[in-house]
Amino acid sequence: MLRVSLVAMFSLLLAVTLLGVGCSSSSGPDGVSALDGYWIEGYYMHIPTSQPDRSWVPCAVFIRSGSSSGDAVSGVNVTFNGAALAFNGTMYTADVTPVAPGEDVTFRISSGGHSASWTESVPSPPTNLVLVEGDWDFSSPSGTHTLSWENPATVADSILVTVTGHGSHPLDFGSCTTVLDPNTTEVVLSNASMVDFNNSQTIECAVAQAKVGELSGHDGYSEVWVRAAATDEWAK
Repeated sequence: MLRVSLVAMFSLLLAVTLLGVGCSSSSGPDGVSALDGYWIEGYYMHIPTSQPDRSWVPCAVFIRSGSSSGDAVSGVNVTFNGAALAFNGTMYTADVTPVAPGEDVTFRISSGGHSASWTESVPSPPTNLVLVEGDWDFSSPSGTHTLSWENPATVADSILVTVTGHGSHPLDFGSCTTVLDPNTTEVVLSNASMVDFNNSQTIECAVAQAKVGELSGHDGYSEVWVRAAATDEWAK
């Protein structure tokens, strides 16, 4: 989540810790572009209200050598709508200029004279996000919590629901992400599936419409998301 949710991320929203730093080269065996050997995931997340303090990173791109378990790759030129994202040892990110629903975002990744890109419009965020029970109570293992929301008339590829819990200690941290059909307007979460939330003092939630695609010009694995989310935060 770290502070980033990758869907998968939301996933973007999705609590992930990625470690390792590698280096890039201009070409691989037989002159094959090094870019094609990279495993790439990235996302942009539009939040219409003020962004919560802890969990939501608006834009991130993860690049690894070979596969998701490879080393993080430095030295790649990564841009979002023309603005450079900086490598921080784990991912490429920046405090990017917000992009409104209906407007396009473009990710471009360049290495060794080769480039790949993806352009997609930002979907509209859900509205009227409500925790039906009014608060989060994890005292009963059989308890449940219901989140409901409304979607715009035009929906995206999927709905991503990410919930994170924060306790008094950094290790008191819980996270769960659910991927739903794009027409969904409600989800029921069980306490039995949220045991890591027992010590949480605050709960944050993001419900996002999401579009997903892959980089054009890249022969390896890539998955890029654009999301628009309704968010809320509750004190336990």
